[in-house]
Amino acid sequence: MKKTISNYWGMVRPFIKPFLVVLLIYCFAMLSVWRSGVSFVDDRGRAIFGYAWTSDFNRFSSTAFGLLMNVNDRLLDISPWPQILGMMILSVASVMITYIFCDKKIKYLPLVLTAFIGLTPLAIECWLYKFDAPCIALSVLISVLPIMWWPKELNKKAVMKFGVMTIICMMVMWTTYQASSGIFPVLCVYMAVRDYLKGEKRGEIIKKLLLAVVVFVIPALIFKFCLPEPDKSYRSNEMLSFANLVPGVWGNFVEHLKLMAESLNIWQEILVGLSFGGMLILVVKKFKKKSLVLMLAFIVVVPLSMGAYLLLEKPPLTPRSLLGIGMAFVPMMVFVTQNVGKIFDYFCVAPSLVLLYSFMMFVLAFGNGLADQERWANYRVEDLASGLSELYPDKDEVYARKIQIDGNIGMSKVMQHVAEKYPVTKQLMTIQGTGLSRAAWGLTKIRSYYNREQTFEQDAAFEIFCGPKVDKVKKDTYYYTVRDNGGYICVDLK
Repeated sequence: MKKTISNYWGMVRPFIKPFLVVLLIYCFAMLSVWRSGVSFVDDRGRAIFGYAWTSDFNRFSSTAFGLLMNVNDRLLDISPWPQILGMMILSVASVMITYIFCDKKIKYLPLVLTAFIGLTPLAIECWLYKFDAPCIALSVLISVLPIMWWPKELNKKAVMKFGVMTIICMMVMWTTYQASSGIFPVLCVYMAVRDYLKGEKRGEIIKKLLLAVVVFVIPALIFKFCLPEPDKSYRSNEMLSFANLVPGVWGNFVEHLKLMAESLNIWQEILVGLSFGGMLILVVKKFKKKSLVLMLAFIVVVPLSMGAYLLLEKPPLTPRSLLGIGMAFVPMMVFVTQNVGKIFDYFCVAPSLVLLYSFMMFVLAFGNGLADQERWANYRVEDLASGLSELYPDKDEVYARKIQIDGNIGMSKVMQHVAEKYPVTKQLMTIQGTGLSRAAWGLTKIRSYYNREQTFEQDAAFEIFCGPKVDKVKKDTYYYTVRDNGGYICVDLK
């Protein structure tokens, strides 16, 4: 027993330092978010009611993992542990990527660059969630894991091992977080490129890719036809019709590209250009005539990284839907930076390191902006709750009627400044709902904290019941107006 433990420790020990290095990068970037303590979007609902993810795209594995982490039959707010655990899981994925594409070695420059997996401005949304973060990180790790069994030769044993592990891991991914569905295909393309650069025969590489397609599609079909129920909300899990497949996929791809372009400021766009240029120079320098294959692979993996969302009628066009985009860049970076040695090589890599630093600074700025936004939202919610209590002191009267809210408190001054410098902030705050707004999640705080859970409505009925502003004005303040039409209490935020 002691010898077995010693053997396992000997296998794990070389990876501890690399794991801690990349974990430090992730945790440093997330410090201000964790310090803010903000419940992002549905975090507050999960904290109050403890509901899980089974009704949300059938994330059964997320539910099992979340309850196991809580050691309870309902979810509880145990932050920041879930977010820290998420960063630990993501760090394991980073170490794996480095190990795989550095020929079973760990080199620290490529390792640092793997932090792009989780620190693109689009992926940051995933780690803001107190409850979802570790589940999303698990979906990333479980998408990387099967690559550890990528077959060197297509013998029966290697094929069975890779096939079984991939099917199991992909089933976990589909029932955890489907935004990661593009990661495994991206890695398979890069593995094929790696084999080609090592001189493997094209026929063998094509067979490996076909095997990867089969074992990826099998769990996808099981998930599609056996598990999910139709979702017709702000998104849809209905696939495009065959007749509309090509224009639909192209349209979704263009929309995702727009989302990517709108997430960067001018300095980050320049750094992305310089980073790509630097990597391109290193690719040509290192692989010479074979460099074209790696360039073509990169063109292929960009749409692949968007995963199954390209096939949906109405995909969720939010930053986190592009979780896999970092993985489109990282393996190429690892390929070309594992053997840098000359000053010119480091000069080519420098823009990528500066870009990573820029992304980290965005997360720190956004986290501090969230804390300021929370203070602003708390003040506005308390002000409104107090005003409504004065107007309608009879609890039974209020419960017999409904309150409709229109408008939005907007972003705090600090968050406005962050949004000026980092455009993706506006996308994230649209999702967050600023803390008090007409949006569904914008009412969570006031509905939950002031014993008015039954009284606030969050649908589109405002125009029906409160639209024409001819109702009796009960109260008009600097921050809001309360109108009463005898049935509905109508609040216009300013």
